[in-house]
Amino acid sequence: MREPWTGVLVGRMHNEEVTYQELADEAGVVKGYVSQILNGTRTPKKGREKLEGAFESILRRREAEKSKIPNEETTPESVRAQRR
Repeated sequence: MREPWTGVLVGRMHNEEVTYQELADEAGVVKGYVSQILNGTRTPKKGREKLEGAFESILRRREAEKSKIPNEETTPESVRAQRR
């Protein structure tokens, strides 16, 4: 039987465009294992903690990467002029 938290996590993954493979890589497991947990065929004791932690870690990393990439709105005019 699928646990309610798995549906919430799958929905959040969809909204944030996080793949099963990304989640598996971050959690240190294979994609099939993530699928089994989220589909309810496997229920490891720390599965929720591991997958939710991996998901949050992905979001934090993406946010940090996003803040490092200068864009036209945050780049000073002098730097934009040099790019042209």
